[in-house]
Amino acid sequence: MTTLQVELPDAPSQELCGLVSDGWYASEDEALRDAVRELVTHRHFKPQEQHQLQDIAWALDCRTAAMKLIIADTGPLLHLDEAEAADLLPRLGEVHVTPAVLAELLRRRGWAKPSWPHLDQPSKAVINEAHAWTNSGLLDAGEAEALAHAREIQPDYFLTDGAAARTAACAALQLCSWQEAENALGALETTSTLRLSPRVKQAARHALAEIFPPLE
Repeated sequence: MTTLQVELPDAPSQELCGLVSDGWYASEDEALRDAVRELVTHRHFKPQEQHQLQDIAWALDCRTAAMKLIIADTGPLLHLDEAEAADLLPRLGEVHVTPAVLAELLRRRGWAKPSWPHLDQPSKAVINEAHAWTNSGLLDAGEAEALAHAREIQPDYFLTDGAAARTAACAALQLCSWQEAENALGALETTSTLRLSPRVKQAARHALAEIFPPLE
């Protein structure tokens, strides 16, 4: 068995102690082992990396695309906001959100609603389908409503959590300067909660080099 030392901020450390004192776990060690087991079992990092690499390739193919209709889930908007790059998104197209997505965004401490998202009122059929997905435990409320709405209106793009890197890259494709694109990518790597593997970071850097070739 391998021994690891873990330093936790005060808030999660207190929550961990509370789980032990409430009898959910016999010790902090047992709780941490369960948390790591949950992470390894349910966070599918390899497929996530593959999707992000596909996103970068997709973004390169979109360089000549006209402005598009976009339905966005909560995740990409939050990740881009963390990276202070959310304003790149409307350069790609007209961004629409549903009430459930907007509610999740507004619950995020420090998130200030920009002027550019269009708020759509979903149809009854969309609401019913979203409730069915949410009640089954397949999706959370915002993701379910955004996806059901996208299925109904057929936007050009549907952006969900795995698409935040795609969004920054695609918004940067000749729609902003190299410096803006570089800043956005750097912030996604360092200040957002989006997980990017070294392969994805390298592919994104290569994409930027292809989009903005050095001057001869």
